[in-house]
Amino acid sequence: MILRFRKTIQQGLLFLGIALLPQCVQAHDLLQKHVELNDWKYRWQSESDFSAAVASSHLKDWRTISAPRNPPHRNQEGYLWLQARLPDFIQTLDEPTLLLQRVDQNFIVIIDDKQIYKFGRLDPSNERAYIGTPFHLIPLKREYAGQHIQLQIYSEYTSIGIQGPVRIGNRGDLILKFIRDRMFALLS
Repeated sequence: MILRFRKTIQQGLLFLGIALLPQCVQAHDLLQKHVELNDWKYRWQSESDFSAAVASSHLKDWRTISAPRNPPHRNQEGYLWLQARLPDFIQTLDEPTLLLQRVDQNFIVIIDDKQIYKFGRLDPSNERAYIGTPFHLIPLKREYAGQHIQLQIYSEYTSIGIQGPVRIGNRGDLILKFIRDRMFALLS
């Protein structure tokens, strides 16, 4: 019965995909209006050094990493800092947005020493509970072009960092891309 239900769902999604194909083709150009954020750097921070008042621009000892997930040399550190340069491309966007598909676990986003986004708690307390790993659409300003974006991430588990590509584009374009990727994943 479960297999029959799954097959019915897949057939329904296939029909929906075929019905929406013309719109998907028209949206193809829009879907190309995003870039992946690469060239990440990282550093670790111990819980004893945690301070919400520390200006992120004063952090030193950044190391390069190919992907912003589970960097080496953790040594039981609970806090990971990630940094990348925002592309000039965002000056051309109507609604510049950062798409994070999954971040393990609680985090803040900082640009120019100002917190622009927060998910969960970072401070050393008993209230840093795991609250899930949803995707995040973070609004950006055009003036952020060329600046460094930093994420301070806390995880008490072995996984820490960002899973999946980090994309920047117009909000609507990123939502369409996200839905399209999920639709094709369901059909395969």
